Amino acid sequence: MTAQAGVRTVSVKPPSVKRETSAVAIGLVQILFWSAIAIGVSRPSKANPAAGLQADEIAFGKLDADEQRLFRRALEGLAEAEDVRSATGKWPTVEALADRGIAPFAPDPLDRHGYRWTLVRDRYVANYVGIPKPADRPTLIIAGVEPEPGAAELAEVDETHHKLADGTLIHVGVYRGTIRTAPPGPLSQFPFIDGWRRIVAVMR
Repeated sequence: MTAQAGVRTVSVKPPSVKRETSAVAIGLVQILFWSAIAIGVSRPSKANPAAGLQADEIAFGKLDADEQRLFRRALEGLAEAEDVRSATGKWPTVEALADRGIAPFAPDPLDRHGYRWTLVRDRYVANYVGIPKPADRPTLIIAGVEPEPGAAELAEVDETHHKLADGTLIHVGVYRGTIRTAPPGPLSQFPFIDGWRRIVAVMR
């Protein structure tokens, strides 16, 4: 049978198995290559753990000696406050902690910056706010956040999750900022937006 006038017949050949295999291999190599780069960028190196910090975090090792000392004392105070919360169901006042000589709330002859502490809280959040006299020193907030009823947090006990004696898992942190008056309420859900950075125990 003859082809109709003006109609061109085109022969289409399927791609060879070799070419298909080559294209798939190249695609896989590219995926693996860019995935490796992405993982390398996001993973902190052993030589520089601070490289893995988030934008809302600051490494302990980046603080000066006075701030490092204050941070360690803040962790001591947080542990004591947690014990009182476990025993009484309430977070202790600054005055109660100071009367017991608990750091950093009690008078400290080595505190050269005159930190004044205030408890700011709502139903589920307790913030101990420490404001220094010098304007060039950072303000600290020692924060404890309890889960709302029926919304228990599921996480391992670590630097940001502590377990109270009754089994309640709370979110904790020590934050560094620049405010000079006690805030009207506790830290928001996103402290970084308000200029706060959480101090993490990284030395570099």
